[in-house]
Amino acid sequence: PGWDGSSSVIPPTRNVNAATHGYAKATSLSATTGYIEDEDWDYDIGIVTLDRPVGMLTGWYGVSWGYSCDTIRSRVYNYAGYPSQQCDNMGNHNGARMYYWTGAIDSCHGEQLRIDTTAGCFTAGWGGMSGGPLYYEQGGSRFVHGACSNSDRNLMTNFAKITENEFNAIAT
Repeated sequence: PGWDGSSSVIPPTRNVNAATHGYAKATSLSATTGYIEDEDWDYDIGIVTLDRPVGMLTGWYGVSWGYSCDTIRSRVYNYAGYPSQQCDNMGNHNGARMYYWTGAIDSCHGEQLRIDTTAGCFTAGWGGMSGGPLYYEQGGSRFVHGACSNSDRNLMTNFAKITENEFNAIAT
C-alpha cells in the first residue's frame, strides 16, 4: 500500500526503500477448493497470511458474506486495483497506478457480483486487477464483500463474493 511505482518494494537482505508503509512477507497462501479443483470463478478467493499486522499502519477492513442480490444491488461498493495488462500502446497499465471505482453492483450470477462496463482502458476490468477488494462502507467501517475475479475486458467485470466458508477461513 502506498507504493508510487518509483522504487523497489521487494525487500532484499540489504537496506531498501520499502514504500510508505514498509512491507510484509507472506507466511501462507491458500485458495478455495472450488477454484483449485474445479476452476470455478464463483470461488476465486485467496487468502494471504502475513508475518505482521499491517493494519496497524494502514487500517483494517472488516469481512462480510451473504445477503440477497436485492440488498447487494442497493449498496454503494468501492474497488481499488492495479491493472497491469496492456490495453493499448500508451503504457497506461503498468501495475504501478491504482485505479478506483465506486457504484452499484448491476447483477448477481451464482457467487459472482457483476458490474456492467464499457470497452476502454479506464472503463473495463483488466489483468492485474484480480484479488483487489470489493467493499462497502457502513457505520464508518469498510467491509470486504468480494474480490475482483474476471472480466471480458469489454462489457463486464466480476467479483467473487465471499461465502460463509471463506468468511470462516479468514476468521481463523
